[in-house]
Formats: sequence, structure tokens, C-alpha cells
Amino acid sequence: MVHVQALRAGWARLQSLRAALQALTAAGKVTLAYLEQAGNKEYFLATACSAIVLAPSATLNLLGLRAEVLFFKGALARLGVQAELEAVGEYKTAAEPFTRDGMSPAHREALEALLDDLYAQFLDALATGRRLSLAQMRERCDQGPYTAVQALAAGLVDHLAYPDDVEALLAAQAGRPLRPLPALAALRPTPAAPFWGGGAR
Repeated sequence: MVHVQALRAGWARLQSLRAALQALTAAGKVTLAYLEQAGNKEYFLATACSAIVLAPSATLNLLGLRAEVLFFKGALARLGVQAELEAVGEYKTAAEPFTRDGMSPAHREALEALLDDLYAQFLDALATGRRLSLAQMRERCDQGPYTAVQALAAGLVDHLAYPDDVEALLAAQAGRPLRPLPALAALRPTPAAPFWGGGAR
């Protein structure tokens, strides 16, 4: 079971974590994600598991993606500072927050293209994880956010349960009682390796 809580990781790290969970699921292991509250990132990770359990009091906040850019030209002007930065090319926009009060058309175009690509990857991953078509997943995301009951009815999650009930749910899926294993006991001690090399090879 993966207990997914509020995630602050970037999308690249989430994609790596999701790939690891997918590999575990593909290897035939029963993987279950438990969500107490979920937004885009938490749900993205959870869809790599074979089943998703959402707390009955939770909401599933599929709200799309957005980006924010801060512009400092006005603040710098109040301090008597004028930024002198050069940009070589229309789409070289790194200096714009210091030299403009808002986005240039090229900056907006580049940012929207990036968001469109990321959102396409996001929808594709969700659709694959929930075994839905891309059109079905896009429609469900457009209708968010969801209460827990609505998320279950839409097929976005598999069960509604509180943490105390998840163990019974896992036991039912496994077909036998579960035997909890402390995480540290599952780690095998490895012999300490010398700091510089390991001898003759």
C-alpha cells in the first residue's frame, strides 16, 4: 500500500516515482494507493497502482494545470533600479520578469506550449492507469473537482474507505490475513564496504 499525501515534488520526480510503481504493478504485485485528499499530483502518482482508495470525506481536485510568472520591473523601479539585460532572439524570455510588466506574446506562446505538452502527458498517464480512453479521461478532468462519492461513480477511484478499513480491504484482495512486517525488518544488512575501493578485483 502506498499512502499518498500532499506532494510538493516536481513533475520530473513524480514521473520517476510513477514509473517505479508501474514496474511493481506490471510485475504482478498488488499495489494500492490510499488518498486522504488528492490533487493533480497525488492522483497522477496513484494511477500507477492497481487500485485506488479514497477517504470518504475527501475531495479529488482535478483542476488542470497552470503556471505563474512574477514580474519585478515595477518593484525595481520603486527602488530606483533599472535592469539592463539583453535577450538574443524572440523566445529568449528569461530576462522578461526584470524588464517587462507582463508577458510578451512569445513568452505566453512558449509557456502555453509547455503546459499543453505536460497536460497531454498527464491525461495520457491517467487514462492508461484507469483503463479509460483519452477522451473519457479528458471529459472527467474537465468536470472536476469531485467529492469522494462522485469520484467513485465516475470510475476515478476503486473504493472509499478510512485508513482503519484499508487493511481489511487488502486482506480481502490477497485472500488471506495480512501479517504486518516492520519496514526495517525487511531490509537486509549489507556488509560495510571500504571507503576507497574493495581490494583486488
